[in-house]
Amino acid sequence: MEIILFELALTFYFAATIVCVTELFKGTKTTSKIMISLVAIGFALHTGNIVARYVLSGHIPIANLHEASSFFSWCIVLLFFYLEYRYKLGLLGSFIMPVVFILMLSSSMLPRRS
Repeated sequence: MEIILFELALTFYFAATIVCVTELFKGTKTTSKIMISLVAIGFALHTGNIVARYVLSGHIPIANLHEASSFFSWCIVLLFFYLEYRYKLGLLGSFIMPVVFILMLSSSMLPRRS
């Protein structure tokens, strides 16, 4: 179950990255809303993945490199939401989401241990 949540979060982060890069060149309110929606869905799925890993392993999921990388990218997205809400920096996603996607992609290639 947690693998499905992780892969879905990765997919939504990838879609958000594509929309963010598009917004960098042609920013409109529509692309901004789509980007926030995609990131929010990916964040919800990612949170579900972290909770599922916590329930399965019995400890906070930062014990190995896969879990730590995933948790770090989750924290970056949380910080992005705070900055977006507080300062309304629409272009910030164009720089943060590619970093999050690359961290999640590298995390998906690392071995998953419980």
